[in-house]
Amino acid sequence: MSESLNGLTARIDVPRSEFTIDVDLDVPFGSTTALLGPNGAGKSSILTTIAGLADIADDAEVRVVVDGRVLTDTSAGTWVPPDQRRVGIVFQEHRLFDHLSVLDNVAFGPRSAGARSSAARRAATQWIDLLDLGALVKRRPHELSGGEAQRVAIARTLAAEPHVLLLDEPLAALDVTTRSEIRRVLRDQLRAFPGPRLLVTHDPSDAFLLADRLLVIESGRITQAGTPDEIRHSPATPYVAALTGTNLYVGRADDGSVELADHDHRFTITDHTLAGAVMLTVHPNAVSLHPAQPTGSQRNTWAAVVEIVEPLGDTVRVTLGGPVPIAVDVTPEAVAALGLRPDEPVWAAVKATEISVSPA
Repeated sequence: MSESLNGLTARIDVPRSEFTIDVDLDVPFGSTTALLGPNGAGKSSILTTIAGLADIADDAEVRVVVDGRVLTDTSAGTWVPPDQRRVGIVFQEHRLFDHLSVLDNVAFGPRSAGARSSAARRAATQWIDLLDLGALVKRRPHELSGGEAQRVAIARTLAAEPHVLLLDEPLAALDVTTRSEIRRVLRDQLRAFPGPRLLVTHDPSDAFLLADRLLVIESGRITQAGTPDEIRHSPATPYVAALTGTNLYVGRADDGSVELADHDHRFTITDHTLAGAVMLTVHPNAVSLHPAQPTGSQRNTWAAVVEIVEPLGDTVRVTLGGPVPIAVDVTPEAVAALGLRPDEPVWAAVKATEISVSPA
């Protein structure tokens, strides 16, 4: 593990009952990395380990370094208490103090970092103004909406001037409208924060919109890393493909075709040199739907049955059943013209040139 003097690096090898968390993290100075994965993949455990809030088993290997300062090193017996780490955390639940006003909740951040009461209140006032909370300074947490409470929690964390910022599903408890608003607030604050930022989320929208780099974690291990565009356009696992809306299949290639491993179907491809195990991806907008078997340049056609018709803004996501389950994006006009609805038959087609294949 290479260690940056201006960022967060962590080596975490922690056995759990169902799997072992085994990851290396490197979050550079001034960048946001999203740790994206399903519930139970180990994301929050990694975050609490970095923050010093997790119990570390005797057989675990953990080393956490922030800006060149070693916070945890199990091999050397080093462990810095959480209140001395200068690590700021924004949780899913805002965790405000019910007996304190908004002003005093935000002031708790710098107070916990050692500031005097008057200096803490001055710092809190600056963050309250920055996050447009001035009208709420005298309110208690029970008098705030979910979005207001989360903005206060963000202000409290940033007012402590942490060296690294950790965010544990910070938008998960908010409704859709509020989540969009707070996401914009959070995006602006992340861009302004000078240190490394690590966002834990299971929501791809949060990851793609807030992060510079994504680490996909499944069952305790990083299965893919890259920019949001790289992850979106080239998913490496079925989980990532499902998140990004891309259809991903595993099969065996031979002489210009791929026989799928889990489905009774064969795709024609353009590459006749590939042989053996491959991964095949088909983007939803590359598939066309027809009332009868189409003719022409499309070399892959098959009969299917509509399972789900789901409006997604300006497009409609149509999920087809066997012989090969596939998601297709079409226009609302196409849905009406084809009479697409669940349990109705339809023909699907995709050109060989629209299919991406790579060795597994």
